[in-house]
Amino acid sequence: MSEGQTTEQILETALEQAATTPETASNETGSVSSRSIGDLIALEALSRSITEAALAAAKLLILVKPGASIRAQTIATSPNGAVKQGNIDDVGVLQMNKALDLSVAQQRAMQIEQRLMRVFLMANQRDAERVTAQEVRSTIQEIEDALGGVYSSLAENVQKPIIHYILSQITDRPDVPKLPKGIEPIIATGLEAISRGHEANRLLTMGQISQQLLGPQEAAQYFNPRAILTRVATSLNLDSDAIIKSEEQIQQELEMAQQQQALSSVAGPAGQVLAAQVRQQPQQ
Repeated sequence: MSEGQTTEQILETALEQAATTPETASNETGSVSSRSIGDLIALEALSRSITEAALAAAKLLILVKPGASIRAQTIATSPNGAVKQGNIDDVGVLQMNKALDLSVAQQRAMQIEQRLMRVFLMANQRDAERVTAQEVRSTIQEIEDALGGVYSSLAENVQKPIIHYILSQITDRPDVPKLPKGIEPIIATGLEAISRGHEANRLLTMGQISQQLLGPQEAAQYFNPRAILTRVATSLNLDSDAIIKSEEQIQQELEMAQQQQALSSVAGPAGQVLAAQVRQQPQQ
């Protein structure tokens, strides 16, 4: 993200939040833009100065020493790549030599820009070709926490009813096949739809807190292991039916284990009887 784009976004956000009455802006807290007006003015001044300096540095001005063997008109009218007679010391290009001064202004503008981005809750996302999904989820969760759940509330009270209405309109159409019995679509909106990974973190936090408060054995009595594993697999975008055993499979394995244990316990005395019979056969 370039400096001009970021500065423009910050100023647009500030103008939107600055639309308050003098009474509102003069209260104890004030609007966000009124409390950051100093940084906004400083950033605007620095940006203007850096832009004007960049425009001045981009200007190409060739200087010819008075009394030089080559005339200025000859240089101005010569085509690119032309060969002319003259002394190289008689011709020069005007340079500003203000790179160090501009770097100080640039660093200060970046510091103010970062501070304003935090104030206006602008995502400071890494500018790269491959931004991971976890970085996007972390940014979304950070903004959601700062806004106090506004996005989740809108997702539950606005987005979900709209999706239910659209889904009912689609399913009522005669050209759309009906869903099989027992299959109900699950509508996920807000952070639930774009950031399921947070549910796994919340489950992990809940488990750690419950173990600290109640102890591992006592806390395990109040949890449903299969339900927890299913929610974790769903939050990690995994097929829970393929990796988690069903209740029938667990029951079958338990019955097989009990049968094997019963057979092994019966085979002990039977093996002793057979061994005694084998020992008695040579004597007979």
